Amino acid sequence: MVTKKKSNIDMCLFLFLAGGAILALYLRYALMPEAYNDLTKAFSPWYDYIKQHGFAAYKDIWSIANYTPSYLYLLGLASLLPLPNIYAIKIIAICFDFVAALYVYKHIRLLYPKYRYVPAIACMALLFAPTVVVNASMYGQCDIIHTSIILASLYCIMSASNNKKVIVGIFLFGIAASVKMLSLFLLPLYLIICIKKRVSLLSLLLIPLAYIMTIIPSWCAGRNFLELLRIPINQIYASDKIILNAMNVYQFLPGITAFYKAGKIYTASMLFILVMMTLVSVKKEDFNNKVIIRLALIFSLVVPFFAPGIHERYFFIADVLSIVYAFYFPKYFYVPIVINLTSLFSYGAFGLRIGPIPPAIILAFFVLSQIVIVIADFMKTCVWPSPENETLI
Repeated sequence: MVTKKKSNIDMCLFLFLAGGAILALYLRYALMPEAYNDLTKAFSPWYDYIKQHGFAAYKDIWSIANYTPSYLYLLGLASLLPLPNIYAIKIIAICFDFVAALYVYKHIRLLYPKYRYVPAIACMALLFAPTVVVNASMYGQCDIIHTSIILASLYCIMSASNNKKVIVGIFLFGIAASVKMLSLFLLPLYLIICIKKRVSLLSLLLIPLAYIMTIIPSWCAGRNFLELLRIPINQIYASDKIILNAMNVYQFLPGITAFYKAGKIYTASMLFILVMMTLVSVKKEDFNNKVIIRLALIFSLVVPFFAPGIHERYFFIADVLSIVYAFYFPKYFYVPIVINLTSLFSYGAFGLRIGPIPPAIILAFFVLSQIVIVIADFMKTCVWPSPENETLI
């Protein structure tokens, strides 16, 4: 009887996951014909150049492309598909939607090892999160690629039984950063992980090493090695605008460009304070997966909210991590709802050119409110825990 009941539960779970995956695929397929901005002005010309020139394209494609080699290799892989360029470009990123969903499942399974339906619901929540749906399948963006690798990296660390697996997680983080430098929003977290888990700080050198490994094929194609090393720096200084459609603090300071340098200093100061506060206040034995998830969401929100020169899509890592956060801390179920809807509304300015609805300053206020909530939760449970909260860490 027990075996039959278990078999029925397994079948229901399979049907739930399979049905959800099929529906998620169909939703993405329906959006794939759409083409906006970066897809038509950047990714598609890069794709065509690689398709026309083959491996030799990686010698001089940087005259028209400003992304790191890792993403351009993926475009090269897409160029092998017998599909129109828009579909081929999008399908690569869409595959990573499902990689991210798998790792969300694995993350929540760590927390609920006996309850497979909870990770399954988390998996579906990721696949149907609004910005996850539109980012790749509608806009053709690649944010899900580096975000899914970050999820894999954190899973390696959080499931690690020894420091070797933590080091693998750090290397995966380096791979994520080699796809897109936005991954470095979480660099302070990896510094804390190394210190708290007593992993050599030299392990952080794996992050630049991962990037160096990814540029070797382009170097072999004939590109100058030093120029390849400068690509991440060029990305960081690609714009001197204080705000680029992001729903962050600069919506409260419209047009005040003098805050560009001050904003960088202020952001660095906040990160330093958060890191030091964690190192001093959280004991090694209390540094568990719940603390890591809290910090991951905090850093993925704080950096794009306070740093200048931020696009609206730079909150994408927070969009995804907020879903994991809500399953770890169910009383904050509304956090991913607010964060994801705010991001979705801000996409109106990016893709449809209709401006965000509601006004940008209102959206920025919503983001700020969630930052206050997650930091307050971290302070209450991890930094200054009361006796009744000590077990919640």
